[in-house]
Amino acid sequence: MVHASDTKIVRHVKVKAQAHPFDPKWTEYFNAKKLVLRLKSKWDSLFGPANARESKLE
Repeated sequence: MVHASDTKIVRHVKVKAQAHPFDPKWTEYFNAKKLVLRLKSKWDSLFGPANARESKLE
């Protein structure tokens, strides 16, 4: 049985106040944020908590 208390709280990463997605000088900043998010997602899908839970169920 899954309990709400088993769910880890995940906070979002704040964006710099001056950053604007449509301003060309911030393109590199937003591309770096997208890359980190993509890599973290890939890492979690391979080695993350979801896979650990599946192995406990088996």
